[in-house]
Amino acid sequence: MKTGKIKFIDRDGTFKDMNIFKVFMADDSKYNFFTKSQEFKHKIGDEIKFTPKVNDSGEETGTASLVRDNPGGFTNTFSNGSPDLSRKIERQTVIKAVGERFSGAKVNKDVELEWANDMFNWINEAKSE
Repeated sequence: MKTGKIKFIDRDGTFKDMNIFKVFMADDSKYNFFTKSQEFKHKIGDEIKFTPKVNDSGEETGTASLVRDNPGGFTNTFSNGSPDLSRKIERQTVIKAVGERFSGAKVNKDVELEWANDMFNWINEAKSE
């Protein structure tokens, strides 16, 4: 992984439904980044983290991939820190589990909701112990 400050960004065509951006860095290096977005994620002056692609000999190919700051992490952008977020996630998880349990069965939806409610209550009782 490398870091660098962006000096210039040039859109350099497309390849297989991907947009190519040639990004020139402050240290005079340049890399091609492929993205589905119409705009490059970063702006001139931004410090970015990236991983250059290398060939079998270990030499850089001139192409790189951006490194995400929070790979695989969960960013709570919808609830603004709502204390109900974990309850919503628990409720959705229970509904999914009950749906999978009764998948293909001829069961009334009220029975499924009763099971879901019982499971949800069981989870919350266990948390209070």
